[in-house]
Amino acid sequence: MKNTFRWISRHLLDPDFINENFKYTLIFRSVALTHFLITLIMLALMVYPLFIFNLVSAGVYLMMGALVKKDMYKLAFNITYIEIFAHTYLCTFLIGWSFGFSLYALALIPVSFYVSNSLKSFRDKFFYPLIYAFTSFLVFVSCKLISVYHEPLCRDVCTVNRQLLIYMFNTVVIFVMLLIFSFLFVLDIRASRIKIELQNKELAYLASTDSLTGLWNRRKMMELLRQYESTSDEFSIIICDIDNFKKFNDTYGHDCGDKVLLNVAGYFLEHVKSPHHVCRWGGEELLIFLLEDHNRSVKIAKELCAGIAQTHTDYMGKRLAVTMTFGISFYDESHPTIDSMIIDADQKMYCGKASGKNQVIS
Repeated sequence: MKNTFRWISRHLLDPDFINENFKYTLIFRSVALTHFLITLIMLALMVYPLFIFNLVSAGVYLMMGALVKKDMYKLAFNITYIEIFAHTYLCTFLIGWSFGFSLYALALIPVSFYVSNSLKSFRDKFFYPLIYAFTSFLVFVSCKLISVYHEPLCRDVCTVNRQLLIYMFNTVVIFVMLLIFSFLFVLDIRASRIKIELQNKELAYLASTDSLTGLWNRRKMMELLRQYESTSDEFSIIICDIDNFKKFNDTYGHDCGDKVLLNVAGYFLEHVKSPHHVCRWGGEELLIFLLEDHNRSVKIAKELCAGIAQTHTDYMGKRLAVTMTFGISFYDESHPTIDSMIIDADQKMYCGKASGKNQVIS
């Protein structure tokens, strides 16, 4: 029982499971069941015109599934409204107002707004729910006026006890119907919220991530670096550049250069973990943020430099060796701002390039 309840809860909260086809098939089958129960009531009361009408209506709603499968929701709901209005008038003429069948017309007002908002074919067409709601109100009021000036044709069934029981039955059905629509409305809101949250996460990822390498982009890294400006934490900035990168592009093409860059990025993603971070600073340059002191930062930089030198990139049957040059700047009195640290690390990296490459300059 517990596992069954979990299964039901999981699927009811799954926006992919509660789709339009599922919702409106459930709705039409529920309406068909309601008409079948009313059919039994009318048979018991021996009001045969209503017995036949409700029996036919139940069959019509069972066949509504064919319209739902073809996404013909407008036609399905127009048929529904016409049927309910016709049923309301027929009940008023035959058995009167006091049985409560006119309440179904009134209950269609919130339903019309839910349907118009939830279905794509109705969405953004505000006059549809207004027309449906106004028509429902007119049907309800006109049925009351009819009951005032017109005696029901089947007066022999209009006993007080029967009126009360059937009125209570209709009240319960309408309550359940509105409860279902309210629940579906909540599910729609939840599905929309989940969709928006996923889209926001995707947008945040795209805004902070380099599209080629999957590393942080420059903007995301600068946001982090600014947080550590004027802090008491010890940290360092490393700017590193792929050696002879232009040669890869000139010799083998830009696809080769991209593959080299991807392999290097993959290495850093694997070896630089939080609270440290790495970003694509520009072109073939990367910037690494290390939340470490001087000695530990130098050690990590040397390990990364040696690790990169042991990697290679396979391209068109060739094994290409890749090395990088690292320049480190430390947050201290000589470099008290992020901008000065970046300039210092960049200058040290270029000094390393000029003095042999594949090394760490601190």
